[in-house]
Amino acid sequence: MERIKEAIAKAKQARDGGHQVSPTTPQEPKTQLATGSPDYDIEETPIVYNQTRVVELDFEHLEANRIITLDNEDPNSISFDILRTQVLAKMEANNWRTLAITSPTP
Repeated sequence: MERIKEAIAKAKQARDGGHQVSPTTPQEPKTQLATGSPDYDIEETPIVYNQTRVVELDFEHLEANRIITLDNEDPNSISFDILRTQVLAKMEANNWRTLAITSPTP
């Protein structure tokens, strides 16, 4: 652990132009908020839209990989839609934005 601390201190020293910096010394934040500058103008490029790319799907490949939401008439698809709606409603009610899914097996 001491080696890591020494390496970090050495890297900070090299970055700061050779000034010795103690690892416990509080540092001022070096970030600044971006402000408008007359020297920096952003040019907006218009989006040119021609056509949506169409991708052909192989239904056998999707089924082999257990993609079940493609067929709206499939009972499994309907169950999945209900589950997704319930999960999204619960996440929104709790102001959650991340969902972790793990395997039931080790």
